[in-house]
Amino acid sequence: MNLNENLKTRRKQLTILAAVIAGGAAATGGVIWYGQHQQEQKQPALAAAPNMTGVVTAAFNQQVSDAALAQQQAKTSALEQNFATLSQQFAQNKLATDQKLADKDAEIQRLNDQLSKAPGSNPTAGQQTPPAGQNGTPLPGPVAAGQARPPEYSVTPTGTPAATGAVNMGQGAGFYPGGSGQRMTGGLSTTKFNYDSLKKKPTKLPWIPSGSFSDAIMIEGADANASVTGQQNTQPVTIRLLGSIQMPNNKEYSADGCFVVGEIWGDISSERGVVRTKSISCVLKNGKHVDMEFDGHVSYQGKGGVRGKPVMRNGMIVGYAGAAGLLSGFGEGIKSAATPSVGLGATADVGAGDVFKQGLGGGASKAADTLSQYWIKRAEQYHPVIDIGAGNLVTVVFQKGFRLETLEDAEDEKAKEELQKAGNAAQNAVAPQPASQTTTSSTTSVGNINPDDVLRQASQLRLGDTIN
Repeated sequence: MNLNENLKTRRKQLTILAAVIAGGAAATGGVIWYGQHQQEQKQPALAAAPNMTGVVTAAFNQQVSDAALAQQQAKTSALEQNFATLSQQFAQNKLATDQKLADKDAEIQRLNDQLSKAPGSNPTAGQQTPPAGQNGTPLPGPVAAGQARPPEYSVTPTGTPAATGAVNMGQGAGFYPGGSGQRMTGGLSTTKFNYDSLKKKPTKLPWIPSGSFSDAIMIEGADANASVTGQQNTQPVTIRLLGSIQMPNNKEYSADGCFVVGEIWGDISSERGVVRTKSISCVLKNGKHVDMEFDGHVSYQGKGGVRGKPVMRNGMIVGYAGAAGLLSGFGEGIKSAATPSVGLGATADVGAGDVFKQGLGGGASKAADTLSQYWIKRAEQYHPVIDIGAGNLVTVVFQKGFRLETLEDAEDEKAKEELQKAGNAAQNAVAPQPASQTTTSSTTSVGNINPDDVLRQASQLRLGDTIN
């Protein structure tokens, strides 16, 4: 009876154990499945690429070739139809143009016939036969191709005085037979012109107002000096502008690719590198170059300066100095321990061992002290730096307004100014000097010659006049 109870209890325990194991396995499986399900929802599986194996066959290639050939034939047929239409239109336009030209020719011929049949018309009335001499040789003179006009010039023979100052109506008749002999007074006229159209026109570049800014990227990092004298010991940096310069009132100017050179030093309090710009350089599309200085700074994430990592490299050296000081103290201790102490009025004998200990302690103390001072001076040479790497996206701010100007335009302007100075110096050199003494003889002062006055006087000259 007891055996049966034990067997029943054992079976019952096995059943409970099996149920517990099954329940635990089911719970574990459920947890694992739920975790995988959540992971699949966060990262859905990529769609499998379709398997094209066996799709492209010889029959498929033949079908593609037939379709391409049919498409090409259709396109060729359409082109042929368009060409035939254009040829027909061209032929029609040619016929219409020829007809219009023929009508114009007929109209011109009709007008010419009416002009020739008009009463009083003389085809040769507009021609003038050149005068001939005694031997039949044509004399020189103006022969008009159209309507006869009076001669433009006449010559007064030398030595023919004017009786009353009136114009001699018969002069010049011997020189220009057939002419009216009327003398016409004339003169020289001047025309002013310049070479502005031939001058090189300067490149029109905008004014960059104060406060303008542009996105940029640092293509050169630096270890900015963050010591007290860091502002006097700067490092150069190079920045590349990205996009356009943003100016007031939503104006923009494209400066993409221009370089900005600046200098940087560190500020250990803010852990930033302060950048001050020095110059900007660009190569324009017309081949001219811009390379000029300007005042500006660089900001990073809305604050002035570029965020970096402060680095202090003198910690180990300071440790060496401390260790050397510790050795110096040990040496002093050894020296003091090797010195015998005696009472008042007593003397002590110093043995060789004591002398050796004192020398060892004193020498070690002196050497350690010297080494400590060396490491202290070496530690003073090290200063904190702000480590700033390349590739930081920054903003270049133009603090003071300036106008962009190319080097070529600046050189032309400088050459023009030097030429103007040389001309002014030459004009001052030939200026009349004030008379220092008064003489009885009359003198004529020669100053700057005005070409307009000379030409005005020459216009009043006549043939036969004497020029003094």
